[in-house]
Amino acid sequence: MRAHEILLLAGILTGCGSSSSPPNCETAIRSAAKASGALAEPEIGPLVARCIAEKWTDVVRTCLSGATSGPAATACITGRDPSKPTDDRPKPSHGQILTGRRNEAELNLNAIEKVSLREVAENSAFVVGTSPLTPATPCCDGPGHRCPADMRNWETPIWEALDFAMARPHVFRYQYTSDGTSYEATAIGDEDCDGETVTYVLRGRLVNGEVVAEVERPTNAD
Repeated sequence: MRAHEILLLAGILTGCGSSSSPPNCETAIRSAAKASGALAEPEIGPLVARCIAEKWTDVVRTCLSGATSGPAATACITGRDPSKPTDDRPKPSHGQILTGRRNEAELNLNAIEKVSLREVAENSAFVVGTSPLTPATPCCDGPGHRCPADMRNWETPIWEALDFAMARPHVFRYQYTSDGTSYEATAIGDEDCDGETVTYVLRGRLVNGEVVAEVERPTNAD
């Protein structure tokens, strides 16, 4: 066999092998999102970033690319059947782990906590004032049972001082109040829109010049 024929054959074999190689993070997640309908377009990017950061294995990515439902995608990521919880926590709802909804409230309250720490370091006090529950309309009334990303909701002195805004659709509403020496930030949502809301509360206060903060998680399951 001539040299150029060997190279050509090698190229063909390489091409054939690549067709069966595991999909990358974005391909796998977009495939699962399209098949299951459990993931909105604005949520794909953050999940792809998580996949890359956590170095999801070839097995996980291949599993996701073939998932046809939210629970199936959840099983790919967690490695267990979501219909069979391993503890007494509430069973995840459809697509819950795939979308990361349950983490939304705590992640955003954590962002407020970090800004509050910065404010104390720079100004020796928390951002003072009160912001009503934002947005004013429950997220379940929005398209896709989410509050739409509307930056106008966050163009208030309090939210701007906290550098806080929701730039993508979300399922929790947020509230903040502070007298400068203590503050309370709240996240309220009805994740499956069944009329039962859950509430996360972040409370912070100054103790001998130091910030003490804690999160009160909901006792009821949504």
